Amino acid sequence: MAHVAKSRSSLSPACPGSVGLTLPEFLLGLALLASLPLLVWPECQAWVQRYKAQQAARTMVATLHMARLEGLRRGGQVVLGRLTGPVCRRAVILAPRDWSCGWELFVDANGDRQHDHNEVLVQQVRVDDGTQVQRSVDQGVIAFNARGQWAGLGLSFTFLPASGLRTAAVQLCASAGGRVRMVVGSTRCDSP
Repeated sequence: MAHVAKSRSSLSPACPGSVGLTLPEFLLGLALLASLPLLVWPECQAWVQRYKAQQAARTMVATLHMARLEGLRRGGQVVLGRLTGPVCRRAVILAPRDWSCGWELFVDANGDRQHDHNEVLVQQVRVDDGTQVQRSVDQGVIAFNARGQWAGLGLSFTFLPASGLRTAAVQLCASAGGRVRMVVGSTRCDSP
């Protein structure tokens, strides 16, 4: 019969019953764990900004549908306009095509295409997350007639994340007949 002697291995714990990591192993693991958020953070930020741009575009689609219905219901006199003035928290509004503060849908009883204090406010949407919203033409309002249509052949909006990343942009394309489609990752309506 062969006799096998028990010897103390370098892999066995120094103290009976103790299992664990050495201090250098623990510090290396801690360093890797601490650096993980730094590696993931930029991608998370890009994802959040893409989501916010898409959410703003979806809200505009819902507002356009609501405006069409309100135009039909009220026999016209419904206007969708960009937010300006004290409700706008952005420092600079460049042109009527800049809808980056948000928009409001109202009943334009006197026909001046401005929301006066005595006119019915149907909806107000603020864009406070840094998303840039640009209309394709230099007009700050869209008027809806009694058939729920807006003037012109179509309209488009570009929703660009605060980072300015064009591949995360959303293009909103709408025909005068009311068909609205979103093109993600583009700033043009003729993209596939």
